[in-house]
Amino acid sequence: GQDPARVFKTLVTQGAGKSYFVFVVPVLAELDLKKAAKSVGEKSVAMLHVADINKVTGYVRGGCSPLGMKKAYRTVFDRSALAGASIIVSGGRIGYQIELAPEELIRLAVEGMRIVFFCFPIIGFQMVATNFFMSIGMAGKAIFLSLSRQLLFLMPGLIFLPHIFDVCTEWNGSWGVWCSMPLSDFLASLVAFFMLTYQLRKFRAIGAENAAKEG
Repeated sequence: GQDPARVFKTLVTQGAGKSYFVFVVPVLAELDLKKAAKSVGEKSVAMLHVADINKVTGYVRGGCSPLGMKKAYRTVFDRSALAGASIIVSGGRIGYQIELAPEELIRLAVEGMRIVFFCFPIIGFQMVATNFFMSIGMAGKAIFLSLSRQLLFLMPGLIFLPHIFDVCTEWNGSWGVWCSMPLSDFLASLVAFFMLTYQLRKFRAIGAENAAKEG
């Protein structure tokens, strides 16, 4: 029952240079790929394949929001978004929508970028731990660490946290989507820390044992 002129959809594309770009356009409009490419300085852009949406954004098809994506991608809004007092975009899950002023959406997008950049050092630590296990021939542990964020923490967070926020807090479910990423990064890095610490202690114990035998 919403005015279609106020409802916007989020489309994700990949440019010729392999970078990803997000476009927020009216729900009844079609994205002009040539104009879209020109707006971001690319030779061309193509719609992201459905199978890659979750991997790139953290969302599923039909629930893609311009807020809270896995990484801070360059986002372009159709100019008609500024025509009204408010617009409606996806809240990050199928059936969830957020209505807010365009200026507020831009402010939230900036906050989202800050969250993403804040998580970079945490993600970097997990990558270091993953590469460490790969370099010592423990591919199984390396694969586990590389998948733990998405499968063990992020996906359950995206499924359950919005409901928890809706039922147990004053905030709406979209905040559950926002919190899923930093929480999953923290938990995955915590797992990586304990695995790395355990392995290093094991190496020290083996080294001490070998030194005792040689002595």
